[in-house]
Amino acid sequence: MPDFSKRNLTIDNFRAVTMFLMVFVNDFWTVGGIPHCLEHGGTREDFLGLADFVFPWFLFAVGLSIPYAIERRYGKGCSELSTVFHILERTLALLVMGVFFANTEVEMSQDMIMGKSLFRVMMIAGFFLIWNTYPANAGNGRKLLFRIFRIIGVFVLAFLMIIYRDSDGGVFSVRGWGILGQIGWIYLLCSFLYLAFRASIRKFTIAWFLCFILCVICACRLLPGDSFLYSFLKILNIPPGAKPGYCIGGIITTLAALELSGRKTGYKITLAASVAAILMLAGFACHHFWIFSKNMQTPPTMLVCTAAAIFLYCLVAIPVSYGLTGIFKPVKSAGTATLTCYTMPILIYSVLRLAGLEPETGLYGFAGLVKCILFSSACVFLTFILEKAGIKLKI
Repeated sequence: MPDFSKRNLTIDNFRAVTMFLMVFVNDFWTVGGIPHCLEHGGTREDFLGLADFVFPWFLFAVGLSIPYAIERRYGKGCSELSTVFHILERTLALLVMGVFFANTEVEMSQDMIMGKSLFRVMMIAGFFLIWNTYPANAGNGRKLLFRIFRIIGVFVLAFLMIIYRDSDGGVFSVRGWGILGQIGWIYLLCSFLYLAFRASIRKFTIAWFLCFILCVICACRLLPGDSFLYSFLKILNIPPGAKPGYCIGGIITTLAALELSGRKTGYKITLAASVAAILMLAGFACHHFWIFSKNMQTPPTMLVCTAAAIFLYCLVAIPVSYGLTGIFKPVKSAGTATLTCYTMPILIYSVLRLAGLEPETGLYGFAGLVKCILFSSACVFLTFILEKAGIKLKI
């Protein structure tokens, strides 16, 4: 069994870079004239921009972390049953947050007792009250206070659910899982696979190939979207297969890195880059049959995004292996308080609107890109400040 006791700084920094890029590309709507190569491709457009790679990389990062998270629990003496409940608890938290975000992405009724911006601020406050990382070594008085905070958070979210109405008068419902909810389902599936397979690279490689085969089956329309099997698998966000494939790819990368921990850095990087190159070539070979489309999760997209994730992992691993982790310091908090950082853009946009300001700047081209970089940096800096103050979402 590989050694999971040491913290993997490459994973932290990979997650930090990915989160920074996610905030960066998600801020494009506030500016204009962004080069198309950085934007999302259309659903049926044969194209992948930088923005199309970010979510697959995030799922890859989730997979990178799963072996460490589970094995460290076992290392602390936690039972398998308690680990199962821990996984279910984390999944539930992601689903709840995802559903809340999805409900605020539609037009909300003007007759509500509060506007969308205040609703979102209270929603995020509720998240922090419930899922903040409260000190584990606090005294009994402070622990009681933390429990009260969590109860208040539950009541805040319940209140928001009750008062919610969309523009058509519809009530709070599962309108979609949102990014966090999708991550939650994939995390649940891949964590349970890890409980079954543990550190078996061979079994996870088979699982990855099964995801790719499912991707091909769906691309060939051999599994109709209205079939019972498709509908059943869709509950866990499995089809067309690319999303769990990205996460499983991350798990394999972590297990392989640990398996080769005694080897020289050059050998490991060369091996990983070779695998990525093979996947990239296979992706372009598949492109003769299917288009590149992140939304449709086509086979070439799955292969190329996985290859790009491995390449990025290698780029991050090289300076880390030489102790040059300082270059990631400006974005470090995005990797150690990732969920906090994810909520910052929505919080900032909402506060600006409550102050009578619009997030849309009217900036164009290069100036717009600079603004998006500065905005992403501001979100990471605010995450850093909150983390230093002991305010950090962690599930």
